[in-house]
Amino acid sequence: MPFSNKVPTIYDPRIGSPMLDAEEANFEEIALKSLGGFVLVLNDNGEIYYASENVEGYLGFHQSDILHQPIFDLIHSEDRDDIRQQLDINFHIPTSSPSNQFDIFAPPNSKYLERNVNARFRCLLDNTCGFLRIDMRGKLMSLHGLPSSYVMGRSSTGPVLGMICVCT
Repeated sequence: MPFSNKVPTIYDPRIGSPMLDAEEANFEEIALKSLGGFVLVLNDNGEIYYASENVEGYLGFHQSDILHQPIFDLIHSEDRDDIRQQLDINFHIPTSSPSNQFDIFAPPNSKYLERNVNARFRCLLDNTCGFLRIDMRGKLMSLHGLPSSYVMGRSSTGPVLGMICVCT
């Protein structure tokens, strides 16, 4: 049931419709402010699949300017390998387990999908020296809704994974 960016707290049982609080009309904006950062979704090649609109307040780049651009164009050259490692599904798999027998998607192994990396992002805001250190915390997850041209052009089989992270 679409709520047009409004999140109901309770339903009126008599008429079965949501009762909206006037303060909840801007829930998305309030939620982004409470993060203390912005949200990024990267595909397995490092392309920015999604960026929250508040990224402009942190880096000075408009959301539409960075969508579908490689994250590697936005970060310091010395941090690129760290990001590539984090995007690799095999990065945290224990070396004692053969990778072909290790099910990283099994619930007890989901900790191996968690990611945390610091990177220096280019920043267009006046009060910085050109780069801003950002902590990226998130998880590798299956991405849905990718264009078929992207999915068909991949060399590996299986789900298309991406890193969903909060950047603070």
